[in-house]
Amino acid sequence: MIEDILTEQLDEMKYKRTLGAGVDSITTYGTGYIVGPFNETRSHSMIQQGPYGLVESSMEYPCPIYEHARTMDIYPDSEAEDEQGGVGIYWSARKQPHEIKALKGQDGYDDEAIDYALTQTIESTKEGSSLTDDARANLFRRTKDGRIWMQRYFGLVSKHELAEWQAKKEDFTEGDEDDEQVEAIIIMAGGW
Repeated sequence: MIEDILTEQLDEMKYKRTLGAGVDSITTYGTGYIVGPFNETRSHSMIQQGPYGLVESSMEYPCPIYEHARTMDIYPDSEAEDEQGGVGIYWSARKQPHEIKALKGQDGYDDEAIDYALTQTIESTKEGSSLTDDARANLFRRTKDGRIWMQRYFGLVSKHELAEWQAKKEDFTEGDEDDEQVEAIIIMAGGW
C-alpha cells in the first residue's frame, strides 16, 4: 500500500522529467539542482457503490513535489566571502500569473503582497536597440508575455528581522550580526 502511494505521488510530480532535466543540467553545466519537497494540495475523485446507487466522493491530500531549477537561475549568498561563508541560496524563475495567484490563502503567504505582485506594472521607454530591450527584460518584474519574476531564498535569516517582517512593522529595524539565525524560505514575486 505505501509503495503504491509513493509510486502514484512520484508519477504525479512527473519525477522522470524532473530528474531527466537535472541530469541534463549536470552533464551540460557541471551543476544541477533539484529543489523541494514543496507540498501541493491535490484532490482525488472516485465513484463508489453506495446503498442507493453510485456515489461520487473526493478527497484532498498533500502531495510532495520537486522542481528542477536551471543552473543559471540559482546563485549563492552574495554577501559571502567564500562558498563556506554563505548562509543561503537564491532561486529566481519567471512564473505565470496563475501560479503566483495559486499561493493566495495558503499558510505563510501574504495575500496583499500577492495582489500587488499580480497588478503592478512598470512603465518603460521603447528607445534603444534590441540589445537594450533584452537588458531591460532582466530588470523588469514582468515579461512581455506576462510572466512574473519569482525569487526564492533558502537559508538563514535573523530571528529578530523575520519577526518584524511577519508583524508587518512600518519602522523595520535591522538586526545586528549577533542575532540568532533561523532557517527560512522567503519567496518574493514581482519585486518588493
